[in-house]
Amino acid sequence: AKIQYEKYLEIDSRSSAALNNLAIIYREEGNYEKALSLLKDAIKYGSETELYQNNLKTTINQWDKKKQAEKEKKIPEGWKSSIKNISLKNLEEIGYFSILSKIDKINKKYRTLIERDFKELVFNYLVSNNKSTIVISGSLLEMILTYYCEKKKLLTIQIKDSKGNIQSKKLYDCVLIDLITFVESKKLFGNDFNHLGNLSRIYRNFIHPGLELKSKADIKPKADLCFISSLEILKKIIS
Repeated sequence: AKIQYEKYLEIDSRSSAALNNLAIIYREEGNYEKALSLLKDAIKYGSETELYQNNLKTTINQWDKKKQAEKEKKIPEGWKSSIKNISLKNLEEIGYFSILSKIDKINKKYRTLIERDFKELVFNYLVSNNKSTIVISGSLLEMILTYYCEKKKLLTIQIKDSKGNIQSKKLYDCVLIDLITFVESKKLFGNDFNHLGNLSRIYRNFIHPGLELKSKADIKPKADLCFISSLEILKKIIS
């Protein structure tokens, strides 16, 4: 039928019926672009415009659905399943709402930033974005330790360099490893958080591509450690 319609159109290129019927064949084959072109000609030359316009509308809808389906194929399967983990139950289990209410009591200078990192951390953890969880854990921990030190009026901190020499650094110039080294050396949290050093090392490994490329291990356990540790420290500081 396809060949016959094409031959007929060579004789009568303005046959709206042939244009319409050939368009339907192309649509069924999945060639929506060609089908639309033929249907537009059928509407242009034909008298049964309502029929052809309905076929045009149907073709456009089918093509849109096909393009949508093709986009959905590009979405990783893990995303589809992980998004289901963002539920009221799971948020309650990790203490999301209680922590959020405590963050709301932090001074305005830090509140917005800590709340942002906390929300991003929870989201990425629940949807199993493991690397993002590790990186944001470090970012959140750096922020809350800076907040803690400033609250305690520790605006200059002393840390040992790689050679063991003591050096002073202004609080805002410190990075995560500086803050952790200082907190651990002063036992500011007692012995409650001995894993802070591990969290720092994991964080550093995953913000440097070369170190990450060398590692072949599953990062899910590391993401779990970073998430749990950063939340425990956050709760300790804002309680």
